[in-house]
Amino acid sequence: MALRDLPVNVAEMKGKLFDTSTCGKRCNTRSECQEGFICSNCVTFANLFSQCV
Repeated sequence: MALRDLPVNVAEMKGKLFDTSTCGKRCNTRSECQEGFICSNCVTFANLFSQCV
């Protein structure tokens, strides 16, 4: 079964689950990384900067 054959809500769910658009994005809070399941945490590196990982 291809992704195009799935109901719209399941296809959207798969899109969110495998979304990596937030990976490496600068952030201040975890909520800024919540667009996808992968890279959904905001981590601060050596008090210099924070990014979604």
